[in-house]
Amino acid sequence: TQLAKFYVYAQRGDHWQHDRLDKVDFLLTRLSEEDLDQTSGPVLRDPRRLGEVFQALWALVAVAPPPPAEVAVHRAAIEEIRLEVLRVENLDQLNEGNLVRRYRDLKHGLGNLFFEPELALAVQETNLTLKGRIQKLYRQEERRIAAEYQRVFELEREVPVSGELDSELAEFHQEIERFEKQLERDEFKLEDLASIRQRVRSLLPRLTEARSTVATGSHRLGDTGEHRAAAAASAPLPEREDVLGEHFRHVVDHLREVNPELSPEKVVLTPGIFPLRLEPREVVAFKRLYGNGDYDRELEQFLLEAAALRVRVNEEAQEIAGIMDETSVTGEAPIYTRARLTVRAADAYLWRFQHVLSELQLAGNAAEGRQIQMLRMRLMRDYSGLWLLAYKPFLGMRRPGSTLA
Repeated sequence: TQLAKFYVYAQRGDHWQHDRLDKVDFLLTRLSEEDLDQTSGPVLRDPRRLGEVFQALWALVAVAPPPPAEVAVHRAAIEEIRLEVLRVENLDQLNEGNLVRRYRDLKHGLGNLFFEPELALAVQETNLTLKGRIQKLYRQEERRIAAEYQRVFELEREVPVSGELDSELAEFHQEIERFEKQLERDEFKLEDLASIRQRVRSLLPRLTEARSTVATGSHRLGDTGEHRAAAAASAPLPEREDVLGEHFRHVVDHLREVNPELSPEKVVLTPGIFPLRLEPREVVAFKRLYGNGDYDRELEQFLLEAAALRVRVNEEAQEIAGIMDETSVTGEAPIYTRARLTVRAADAYLWRFQHVLSELQLAGNAAEGRQIQMLRMRLMRDYSGLWLLAYKPFLGMRRPGSTLA
């Protein structure tokens, strides 16, 4: 409420900048919403109390009261939008009807009347109806949407990409990362969904064609499916071999030497495993990846690779911390180049962790989510330490005794 008052105090005249009015609208929506059971969606808080808040804001606007007929016209337009929202049956229909944009334009056109108490209450009721409808429709389609962009990621790992396609995939990764962060905060936009679908429909055919080309070449070289499966069982994915290959095999070899009857909690305390600082869930990933059960092998492979990456991160951090010559200041030792490569890989893995957590959250798997979140935090902590060590010589940090220009 205080932030909304600030915007009202700062406003001059009847014309509101659209982004400023959007911010006030966002604040008032957060103030107005209440989620009673976490399943039925947001509803309006006590209208009487909200009416008092809106009356106070309207008094700050300090404009002449509009004619009742004008208020009635605007309210009818807002109500029509709300009823139209309730008739929408899927996200494509919501997006194709340009309903969100039309509603936003309607609110922008209100100007100071946005704060008229009767209209303000109608706006917030419609906001929450729209928000709840989008959440419901998204829950209906979430698996299909996630499957669409996961397919792009799978194909990307299977084929070499370069040039324009590589640039588009980099932009696609950034778009998905933004989307998943918005999804966590319940702030995703229909425009984001439409953009993701458009990119998927553009990227999938090209990646599929590239994979077919690679598969044809592999067949000529005698690279059978069985051979590829066997290789995958003892190494990280090819594009990560340079960064993770040695450490991945190091982790796997040590885990193979442990008594398979021991529980994961006891395995991490054995003399050969303890220096690797593994977690029980990573031991479980190893057992599932090299066992016969019906598990998500892509997830288990990822977790084991992340464990190997953490081993490399800690080794390189110790190596940099042990440098005693001038390269600790200049950053010219080869370890700095390797460490920067490592932190770039760790950054990508942290992004992947975030995606995995989003999927688990959507699936309602809280127990697994807690374990994965802990692994993510472990990697984030160690990655942060290496990042500071690797880039400190290049940050131009002021040292004791230096002078300011």
